[in-house]
Amino acid sequence: MNVFFGLRGRVRLLVALVTVPLFLYSLLVYQDYRAQAMARVEQDFQLIRSALVEEAYLIKHAREVLGIMINAHGIGGLDGSDCSGSARRLLQTQRDYQNFGAVLPNGTLFCSGLPWTPPANFADLPGSRRPWSTRISLGATTSRAR
Repeated sequence: MNVFFGLRGRVRLLVALVTVPLFLYSLLVYQDYRAQAMARVEQDFQLIRSALVEEAYLIKHAREVLGIMINAHGIGGLDGSDCSGSARRLLQTQRDYQNFGAVLPNGTLFCSGLPWTPPANFADLPGSRRPWSTRISLGATTSRAR
């Protein structure tokens, strides 16, 4: 007796005719979903790469700007008015920043590019303990989100 022409053979053929197309369709749908997911992952990686490049640029720029501030007159001698004038002039040229300032080790602000009323103390701000351990701490604030 032939295996393909008996009742069992016909049932097997029927089951194969039903399940093979479903399996192939599932495989094609999976490949399509996978391709879409990989495209989204690639877009996310490109976004992350561009954010890393932008962050590196901003860090380099901030270091350059703070280097200018360090070399400004008034910081070394702790002359608040001279330092504030330098910070004000620097603030006019750097539109990405809200303010430049310098703080003494005890947290007292002695220099600012914007008008301020002494005494301003930043020692109690969260995360501000470590910077006050040096002689002078310089800082800049920015509001521009690129």
